[in-house]
Amino acid sequence: MMHDTDPEVEEEMPRPELDVDVDLMDTSTFVPVLAPKLSEQETIKESVKERQSKSRTEQVVPWPKNGEAPINEFTTEGYISCAFPTLFPSGEGDFVAPRHHTVTAGNYFKHLMMYGDGNFARHPRFRYFALNTEMRWRALQTGRIYLNKHPRDARLTLGDLRDMVGREGECFANRVLHFASSLRGTSQYWFKQRNRLISMIDTLGMPTLFITQSAADGQWPELARLICPSGKEHCSSSRNRAVSENPAIADWFFYHRIDKFMEAFYVDTLGAVDYWYRFEWQHRGSPHVHGVVWLGDAPDIEKLLSTKDDVELLDAVDEVTTYVDGLVSTMNPAISIDGSNSDNAPLPKTKPHVCNKSYAEVKDIHMDLIDLLSTCQRHTRCSTAYCLKKNKKGELVCRFHYPKDLEPVTRIITKDGEPTLLTQRNDPLLNNYNPIQMSSWRGNGDMQVVASRTRLIKYCAKYAAKPEPHSKALKSTYGKIMKNLKDDGNSLKMVQKLMISSVGERDFSAQETCHLLLQIPLYRASRDFFVLSLDGSRELQHRLEEGNELTMDTILDHYCARPNTTLFNSMNLYNFSQSYRTPKRVGDDLIHRKKQVVVIVRPICSPDPSGPKYEQYCRQKLMLHQPFRQIEDLLGATCDTYPDAYSIFLRSGSVPPSLADDVLRLEAAERENHGDNTSEVSFMTFQYHVSLYYLHCVRLLLIFPVFTPK
Repeated sequence: MMHDTDPEVEEEMPRPELDVDVDLMDTSTFVPVLAPKLSEQETIKESVKERQSKSRTEQVVPWPKNGEAPINEFTTEGYISCAFPTLFPSGEGDFVAPRHHTVTAGNYFKHLMMYGDGNFARHPRFRYFALNTEMRWRALQTGRIYLNKHPRDARLTLGDLRDMVGREGECFANRVLHFASSLRGTSQYWFKQRNRLISMIDTLGMPTLFITQSAADGQWPELARLICPSGKEHCSSSRNRAVSENPAIADWFFYHRIDKFMEAFYVDTLGAVDYWYRFEWQHRGSPHVHGVVWLGDAPDIEKLLSTKDDVELLDAVDEVTTYVDGLVSTMNPAISIDGSNSDNAPLPKTKPHVCNKSYAEVKDIHMDLIDLLSTCQRHTRCSTAYCLKKNKKGELVCRFHYPKDLEPVTRIITKDGEPTLLTQRNDPLLNNYNPIQMSSWRGNGDMQVVASRTRLIKYCAKYAAKPEPHSKALKSTYGKIMKNLKDDGNSLKMVQKLMISSVGERDFSAQETCHLLLQIPLYRASRDFFVLSLDGSRELQHRLEEGNELTMDTILDHYCARPNTTLFNSMNLYNFSQSYRTPKRVGDDLIHRKKQVVVIVRPICSPDPSGPKYEQYCRQKLMLHQPFRQIEDLLGATCDTYPDAYSIFLRSGSVPPSLADDVLRLEAAERENHGDNTSEVSFMTFQYHVSLYYLHCVRLLLIFPVFTPK
């Protein structure tokens, strides 16, 4: 498992500093005496002796007194312990209590959620209080960090903020909220992950599978043994009650189960070379994952179906359908092959539930698969609360398109100009499945082979990494905050309020709340991600020393100073960034990565030749894909502009597949200039390149702007 170079569970930030009036002791006239440091064992013994020496009447929790000044959650000692006296019976362990070492809010609440007796994790209200507190404090601290990195915005006065109406105010709010992508679970966070997923597809090509794995947390016997009272593991009501009372353990169990399942089934059994998946929670609280998987032996469906020769096309279709039949199925083994008795398909097996049986206990694999399919994979009931939605004609239709037509064989059709796979089907209500997947996971799942780039784009943009709440219009958000901002307000308060608004008001299930508090990742990827900035920006040194440069060396500096060998002379910047870690100083030995990373290029410029940033776009593409030692070398000896140099590069024959849409655009422009309209491009090839262009447009829309008005 690779870990993100920009960690998804980031370093916890300390408690935010607010503008509060606090009486500070004058410490300029004395030197404080630090308490002697004791070992952990000695500290525990001293604490036990102190507790035993006190009488019961002396252990009194100080209760806050009524007064005109409200309690301050950042400075009032005992604020949390007084709010939850049953969880802090002795009044000790409060977050604001004095301690030898600084504790961050995230680590504090994570420790309490993992406390041995489980009282904090099981408390019906504490977990929501903890999540609300941590997210607000993170938002406030992120606001301070934003102003430290954007000094121009930090100098804005209240009058300047009020003058920012319309588009200017939206741009300001956009900058602030884009910076909030580090706040886990927010819309900005998922926009960032969505862009990373699209970059991963750009790098690795089309994935092989869409996957979904849902939790059967009320049925799995392994989970029941962890949380159910002894002797009641097989009682359905006891299992459901235990899951409801132990959401932290249930969510933790699902996270580790899917992690092991990805390695055991998708990687070891199917031969997956890469994957990406995210966690999501249903309204009832149970988790599931959506994701995409790249299989090593999968045929290139897109390339096969774009052939012009009819004989080759038939062979390609046969190769694809044979591969699909060996991977996924919609055939119900309990009914006839022609589906004539599909109305008599077996009923779900729920007494006892088939998922109560672990895979090790299965004796008849064939009958077990039939029970699993009838219970977990058949769409047996449509309802307005779940799948029935009104179409454009006002008719109620199932959004999953059930019941589906029977198919005698697996075939490929063209639907809306895109290739669509129809697998052999004898059951109109059966969902896609893989037999090994169903038998080992023992819960609802889905597996579909990716055949269309357009549908892949829709999946990435609207489904796989979608944010939970709907985005609010920036104009209304900025205006509402300005209306409520007091006369003594400043840019800090405005930024912090915008950050808090990014957290959003939505429903959090108990398991999702515990997932966030336990700092469990919200997504997993088999690749690291690396941001390659080509706008000339540099990062400041964290520790400045006399005689050193103020800024850090960039990967561009390391690339230009790479060793003068045959390997490195022919290596472009893109491959260099994928394959090597850079040391702190230029000239030191480069570190080869064990696995290539996904490179995310910034800034993103439009490929439109008539656009204002086309010069920068061409310059970036040349920097990425043409080897150089100095940027001026990219123009060569005959070109004065980067678009001219880029046109020559596109005609060179050494263009990577990711630039195929630029080649097509250049050829079309040249035909138009020469008045040649006789050249024909196959429909499938045209669709392929158009979809590549759409993919680029989607990426632009996902980043600029972060929010769009309703």
